[in-house]
Amino acid sequence: MTTELINNLFSDIWTLMLTFIGILLSILTLLYSFVLAKRDELKIINESIKRGDKDPLTLQRKGFSILYIKRLKKINKDCFILLISSCISAVCCWIGMRLLNSNKATTWTFILVAMITASTIGYFLWVTIKVIKQYKSDTAI
Repeated sequence: MTTELINNLFSDIWTLMLTFIGILLSILTLLYSFVLAKRDELKIINESIKRGDKDPLTLQRKGFSILYIKRLKKINKDCFILLISSCISAVCCWIGMRLLNSNKATTWTFILVAMITASTIGYFLWVTIKVIKQYKSDTAI
């Protein structure tokens, strides 16, 4: 491969990873706020139970709140993994575009970036399928 082609590919992957990073940061922030809101609701439910309200509906709400928090924590963990791999790929792209002068080093860095990017995209697709299945399960009547 020519150096110009590799630099263009580095640039394209850099742009893709920066896009992923921005989207993932937004998703992480949103999910984090949902977890905190549900945790506050869970605290209120627990206080109600401590005061002696052992109504089956209250206990059911507690169970649903715990399950909801666990689901969002799993999704957040997946998003953190995607964020880390996207950052690593973006940094490697930046190094490949800006710091490497040797064709051999640039080629090997490109191979590394391509593997990380392919893994990130594959994991992203797997997480997306998992979230869609969870959504369908949660919204089924």
